[in-house]
Amino acid sequence: MSFQYYTLPQNTSGAVNIPIFNTPTPLAVLTVTPGSGNDIGTVRANIGWEVLSRVTEVIFKIWRGAPGTGQLICSVQDSGENIADNLVTTDFSGVVSGLVPNQPVTFVLTAETVDPGTQARVLGPLTMTVYDTNSNIVSYYQFPNNVFGAASIPVTQTPVPVGFITVNVQPGQNVILRHTACWVTTSSTVPKVDVLFKIWRGAPITGTLIASADDSADFEGGAVTSFSHVDSGFTSAQTVTYVITAEAPDAGRTASIVGALTTTGSTQQLSSFFTLPNNTSGSVNIPITASTTPLASLTVQASPGLELSLRAAVGWQLPQPGPAHLKTN
Repeated sequence: MSFQYYTLPQNTSGAVNIPIFNTPTPLAVLTVTPGSGNDIGTVRANIGWEVLSRVTEVIFKIWRGAPGTGQLICSVQDSGENIADNLVTTDFSGVVSGLVPNQPVTFVLTAETVDPGTQARVLGPLTMTVYDTNSNIVSYYQFPNNVFGAASIPVTQTPVPVGFITVNVQPGQNVILRHTACWVTTSSTVPKVDVLFKIWRGAPITGTLIASADDSADFEGGAVTSFSHVDSGFTSAQTVTYVITAEAPDAGRTASIVGALTTTGSTQQLSSFFTLPNNTSGSVNIPITASTTPLASLTVQASPGLELSLRAAVGWQLPQPGPAHLKTN
């Protein structure tokens, strides 16, 4: 397995000012050379950006090869508005198959506004990663055409399965689960529309709920929801099926999953991790104030030349008064 990455030199919010125009703007480029036996690659991107005009929609795309002429691997549309939700973090991923060992492949991340009359800019952070692997390590599900607008899965109060994966687990291994879905509202957005995603070990409802995330959208009309979980405690070899469901918990509120949608489950070695004991939406109440609030800490064994990949997923809520907006980043 080879792992390639790009981050800003100072990978923090406000570190850069990269305008996003109505034409594709390249944000990052990575080239990976697959190792022997590795025929798939997972590509992930995380972008912090700002809305500079009214409701603004931005499409992020990952290309295999040159933008426009290469293969569009996956894309999502995220949005914000400059009244209250002007700062947005978009996180999404895709899986590419058919890689050939020892043949380099280049991936490009681009961004563009949908409406030429709107403005946005990348502020940071900006991270893109790609690693080649094989189906013995990573199981995945994604839409056959994993781009924005290629699907239309209605989401109502009744939970609907939107994807599943099967993972072969050995004793002592952990399963790293990551899910991304782009969705739009299909009912009135006043005050807001919530979509609740759940990851089940086994069948929905009768299986074990191991993680969930609630996201919301109002005037911006859609969202990209990404979250992760580490499933642990396996003491025997087994084949585990994970099912992802989506629902709109509030009566009269509906949405539609439009793509991209990607779910991965990996048994690759993990140095250290932290999850809530009950890693579901609404399971804790940790106030966030103007003072720095510690949420988690990890300790890893480092060695010269070692590079660490750090990821965090946090579900949080804006307090009343006004609509209680739920966000997952």
